[in-house]
Amino acid sequence: PPGVGFPGPSGGALGIDAQAHKGALAAGGRTVAVMGTGPDVAYPAVHKAMFAQMEAGGGARVSPFPFGTSSFPSNFPARNPIIAGLAQAVVLVEAPSQSGALQTVAAALDLGRDVFVVPGPITSPAFRGSHGLIRDGATLVEHPMQVVEALGGGMIQPLPPDEGEGLSETQQAILACLNGGPMLTEAIVRQTGLNAPLVLAELTMMELDGIVKKGRDGYQRGL
Repeated sequence: PPGVGFPGPSGGALGIDAQAHKGALAAGGRTVAVMGTGPDVAYPAVHKAMFAQMEAGGGARVSPFPFGTSSFPSNFPARNPIIAGLAQAVVLVEAPSQSGALQTVAAALDLGRDVFVVPGPITSPAFRGSHGLIRDGATLVEHPMQVVEALGGGMIQPLPPDEGEGLSETQQAILACLNGGPMLTEAIVRQTGLNAPLVLAELTMMELDGIVKKGRDGYQRGL
């Protein structure tokens, strides 16, 4: 987790990849995007500003492809072993049974990396791949500090920032939901109108930074 001193590699794509990079940047950490294009090609184009911010903060874009290589569907599986190779561990937030993220997990296991899986609703097809890994022996995690402790950083306690300062619009929306007290993840999703994987990823990063904390009744403000 980049918020506690671990650089965070990911795939630079839309969705959870982008949230991993943005979470690292919001925490003041470094992050590396492993591209399915040439390293000079900003793909997707909507992430051009994010890539520039990553590089300015000491991160990088790397690729197994030559400069100028365009985006082709067959390119993206080739980057997954590189993501696993750059990581000390892989945390799987959500994966259906045919997810490309499972290729990254397979590469991580081949390389002897730790694999952590965040569980989801047992009725959701979006988590069937995740739950299959848990059945096969992957480590289930419910709290970001469980990952930190497993990686030898259990004593690191990040300082909470001033309220609202340095938070993304998404994080501010989540924090505003907690003004009235603790709230379950599902309720935060409903109230913000954001999709569940995005909320889960942001809550994870916010918890690492001490902005929120999780208790028996859900998440509450940590400030």
